[in-house]
Amino acid sequence: MIPLLPFVSFGVAVALREGVPYALEAIRGALSSLVRIWRWLPASLGRALQQGRLLWGGAYLILVAVVASPFVTSTAYTIGQVSGSFSTAIDPFLIDPQDARAVGA
Repeated sequence: MIPLLPFVSFGVAVALREGVPYALEAIRGALSSLVRIWRWLPASLGRALQQGRLLWGGAYLILVAVVASPFVTSTAYTIGQVSGSFSTAIDPFLIDPQDARAVGA
């Protein structure tokens, strides 16, 4: 698995580079449709939305949340494992540190 990790990271990088503009446009279009259909905002603010400033900001926030959530979840899980007890399959076969100190003394 470890030798394939660079290919996975390159694949994710290309997917983000090529997919982010498409995803932003799709999210912005969906937000624009929601605002237009549900008539959430007053007319003066609606004009600003049609210009796209707030829609692009909302699209960026949604995309950052979608892209960042797997990384944040994975990082939190790994930190929890390392700070607690990081167990591996070889743990039952390892030498107890107290026994090693007793032999060395």
